Amino acid sequence: MALLFGGKGTPWAGGPETLMLPLRVGQMLRPVGRWLSSYSAYLRTPAPERDARRTIWAEETDRLLEFLAQRLMQQCLAKFGELSNELELVVAAGRLAGLPLHAVRLSDGRFVAEALEILEYIPNLSILSPTPEESTLPTSALCVVSDPFDDLPLTAAEGAEVARSLARVGAKVTVLARSGTEVGTSAFARRGVAVDQGINVQDATPTPTQVAKLMEDRDHFFYTGHGTRRERQSGLILVTDDGTEALLSQDEILSMPALRKRPVIVLSACETARSEQGSSELFDVASCFLRVGARYVLGSLWVVRGDYATAFTDAFYKLLVSGLSPHRAYGQAIRELLKFRSSDAGKYAVPPNHPIYWSPFVALRGE
Repeated sequence: MALLFGGKGTPWAGGPETLMLPLRVGQMLRPVGRWLSSYSAYLRTPAPERDARRTIWAEETDRLLEFLAQRLMQQCLAKFGELSNELELVVAAGRLAGLPLHAVRLSDGRFVAEALEILEYIPNLSILSPTPEESTLPTSALCVVSDPFDDLPLTAAEGAEVARSLARVGAKVTVLARSGTEVGTSAFARRGVAVDQGINVQDATPTPTQVAKLMEDRDHFFYTGHGTRRERQSGLILVTDDGTEALLSQDEILSMPALRKRPVIVLSACETARSEQGSSELFDVASCFLRVGARYVLGSLWVVRGDYATAFTDAFYKLLVSGLSPHRAYGQAIRELLKFRSSDAGKYAVPPNHPIYWSPFVALRGE
C-alpha cells in the first residue's frame, strides 16, 4: 500500500503537496513477525511473570520502529525538506495496518507524533475526499462503562468524567454501566463515583442489543471497558441481562443498523484497532464501526494500561469540547501523553515513556 502526506487545507486532494511511497511487502515480514511474536509471548505469560517478557516486547518494538524509520518514514519525510507541524499524515492500510507509524523517530530525534499536527489511519484509499469535513460539538452521546469482571477500577470515574464533559457543552448524554453485579447508578456508587444531574444513567444492563439500539441515533459514542481478540474475532466485552459475558463482535457490529448520524467513536479498551497482519485492509472493531457509518474512531493497537488510557481520554475530551476537531484533538492528546510519567523514565527496565505505553492509541477516519 502507500503512505500519503498532504499539506494543510488540501489534506485529501492530492497534487504537488501529496506524496505516495510504496513499500515492498517482503522487506517487512521478518521485523514485523518478530515484533508480533514477542507481543504474543507477552500476552501468554502469566501476569506475575510479565516483566521480563515486557522488556523483550519493548526491545522488539524499538527494532521495528528503527526499521520503519530507516526504510520508510525518514525517506518519505525527507522529500518535504524542513518539517512543519502543518503537514498531515494519512496512513493507508494493507501491510501497514496495525503498525504504530506515529511512534517512529525522525532523524532529528522527534517522534512522528511530535512533529506532525494530524495523524490518521484509513481502511482503504477509496474514502479519500478533497473536501475537508466541518467539525461540530456532540449533541447526543452514549457512554458505556463495562466492568463485569470487577477488575477495572478506573472505568467508572473515566466514564463519568466523559459524560460530564459532553453534557457541559450541551450534549444529551445517556449512560449504560455495569460494575461487577451492579448496574446503572449503583455501578458508579460502588466505586465512589458521582454522576452529574441531568445525565441519563439508565437502570439497564449494557447488552450488545441495547448498545446497538441506542447507538443508532447518537452522534457520539464512548466505551470504557475490556476489548479482546479471540482467534479471528475481536470485540467489546459486554454482558447479557443475566450477567453472562457477551461480546459485541466484529460480525455483530457489521450487522448493526447504519449509524445515520455518523458518530465520533472513542474506544478506551485493549486491541480495538488490532487487525490480522496480512489483510488487505484494516479489519477490527474500530474499522467495522467505520463500515457501518462512523465518521471517526479512536482505538488501540494492543493492550493498554488503565492509567495511560484514562490520561489519554482526559486530554482528548478536554480538547474536543473546547472546539477542536477530533483529528486535531487526537494529535494534541498524543503529544500530551508523551509527557505522562516522563519524570519516572529512569526507574524501570521499560521506562514509562516508552512507545508500548503511549502509542497504542490510533485514529481511524471514515468516509
